[in-house]
Amino acid sequence: MSIDETADWRAPLIQYLEHDIAPQHPVERKALKRRAARYSLVNGQLCKRSFSGAYLKCLNKEEARWTLKAIHQGTCATHAGPRSLERTILLQGYYWPTIKKDASEVVLNCHRCQVHASKHHLPSSELQSVVGPWPFAKWGIDLLGPFPTAPLGKKYLIVAVDYFTKWIEAEPLETITSTRIQKFVFNNIMIRFGIPQSIVTDHGTQFDCRPFENFCARNRIVLTMASVAYPQTNGQAEASNKLILQGLKKRLGDAKGAWTTELPHVLWAHRTTYKAATGETPFSLTYGSEAVAPEELNLPSLRVQAYNPESNHVGLLDQLNMVESRRDTALERIISEKIKVAASYNKKVKPRPLEEGDMVLKRDFQRKDEHGKLGAAWEGPFLIGEKTGPSTFRLATMEGHPISKTWNGMHLRRYHSEAV
Repeated sequence: MSIDETADWRAPLIQYLEHDIAPQHPVERKALKRRAARYSLVNGQLCKRSFSGAYLKCLNKEEARWTLKAIHQGTCATHAGPRSLERTILLQGYYWPTIKKDASEVVLNCHRCQVHASKHHLPSSELQSVVGPWPFAKWGIDLLGPFPTAPLGKKYLIVAVDYFTKWIEAEPLETITSTRIQKFVFNNIMIRFGIPQSIVTDHGTQFDCRPFENFCARNRIVLTMASVAYPQTNGQAEASNKLILQGLKKRLGDAKGAWTTELPHVLWAHRTTYKAATGETPFSLTYGSEAVAPEELNLPSLRVQAYNPESNHVGLLDQLNMVESRRDTALERIISEKIKVAASYNKKVKPRPLEEGDMVLKRDFQRKDEHGKLGAAWEGPFLIGEKTGPSTFRLATMEGHPISKTWNGMHLRRYHSEAV
């Protein structure tokens, strides 16, 4: 709390009440007399008569500072908020003119109040939409598991989704190492759909490591890491994970170990399902025509009944000629949909501007797990070393040592240090 080393605010009132000394200027004299009407001297102490009739002892700056800390942080304190702190001081019989302002500053600068503060629920910056510029240019990759052990020891699932067509590639794995991730990207993405322009992942050790970074650099793939504990950065992959999990749960029943057997069926269903974001199915945007479902063979549809090899070949060529037009229409639809989503999202934004050099606290997920309900929600303070995006930052210790990984503004809180 900042202490103003000026003359005691009580001195003019005491001089007037005890010796009838007042300023010579008529306006100041009148103001002092009006103010002094609510004050009295009790045993040589200046007191103010409250509207309830009780007398409140008037304190100077040093006494006020000690009283604030004793009530807010003392033996019987509960680290209450500023309004409760102000009310408690008045109930205990103390008063000074800046009590409201000083109580707010004490609570604002209290270290324990800050590290145990509630987490943010409203976004701190506007939505940054991500659009794949062309099919199979931008992929989001994530890991799922561990699952119940399947045949051949499969326990994990790696999932990759194309941002444009929404096409999903997935493969069960027995181990999740950087080597297996590189092999998946090479076999399931690069060989089938070409070298992507960029890949978005989280900070898992399989992705955030030198071997995978070198693999992407050799193939000129831009590797983008999501912020810590902020899955929205890789939202497309997270949405795909949810679809796969829901599909597996509904198909498995009690045979949980058969998830690898049911996975191809879930992927087929997703690839041939209409997507509102594009107005097409992932299969049609990838291959230029709709897939023939097994049901159409068991109960023949019109296109199966009227199948003619020659006319079918001509029709497929015509559809391939129109695939670029359909993709352009899908891109326009994606952009339009993202504009609407961003407009709705941005209504909830509560700006919390942070700049390089600011002191902040960051969410402490580990301590919360270690200490349960008694763990602090925030840790720090830290310094903002670099601002890498509208609401993305790299942190450093108070000594200036950089901290790896990036943090989103949703998980940062400005730190107010107490003035010495």
